[in-house]
Amino acid sequence: MGNGPRAFRRHARRRHLRRDGRDDIPSGRGGGMSEPLLVADIGGTNARFALATIAGDAVSVGAMHAFRAEDFETIRDAADAFLEAVAAKPRHACFAVAGPITDAVVEFTNSPWVLDIEKTKRQMKLDRLLAINDFEALATSVKQLAPDDFQEIKAGAGDGAAPILVIGPGTGLGQALIVPSPAGDRIIPTEGGHVAFAPHNDEEIEVLRFIQREHKRVSIERLLSGRGLVNIHRALCQLAGTPRASLQADEITRAALTKEFPIAVKAVEMFCA
Repeated sequence: MGNGPRAFRRHARRRHLRRDGRDDIPSGRGGGMSEPLLVADIGGTNARFALATIAGDAVSVGAMHAFRAEDFETIRDAADAFLEAVAAKPRHACFAVAGPITDAVVEFTNSPWVLDIEKTKRQMKLDRLLAINDFEALATSVKQLAPDDFQEIKAGAGDGAAPILVIGPGTGLGQALIVPSPAGDRIIPTEGGHVAFAPHNDEEIEVLRFIQREHKRVSIERLLSGRGLVNIHRALCQLAGTPRASLQADEITRAALTKEFPIAVKAVEMFCA
């Protein structure tokens, strides 16, 4: 395993968050500190694990590490590598996973991993294992952030009563809604990244046709994701009649920022349009 326990870095920046009041998380109320909880953000490419503790209404996230999913056969293997590195044996865990939570067995949208919740709980000797959608978890955490955690992209007056869309490209395109109500915010996880791509101009139509040669149905995450940026770049290379450079998403982004390759600039502009 390329990212096993020896690669783990024990010293991590600690963040303090307010609890959202969920009864399924062991509380540290009464002045004491709760026992460590295993928390994880598990996507199609990376699996990030951390230990969290609760003191009163504050959640403290401590030791953290990210593993490449391809380095482990199962989620349990990756979790065990983390727990071995930190010498911890938590009894409670929460996994935020990239896929819909509709059954006791979770199949990931962009990964061969499968999470059998009860089986994994037994194997890891946990009292409780909670699985939630990764963007449900992200949307739940948004209002816990401080103002300086945000970067404004476009100025404008907000409507405090309107739903908030939380969206993020990664291996796929995650989306969730925060819907305000008098009873409190309602978090709605979605699989919005799988809606069909709707091109807005002739060039986007040509990019769509290029991707359709490889995928009969082209969802929006075929373009708005890490691999989506690669798809856009490959399509634009062909449309321009230039040799297709085999660049990954991070390489395309760097080439665009340095203006090294005009087509990389164009690909990033289309991605962000």
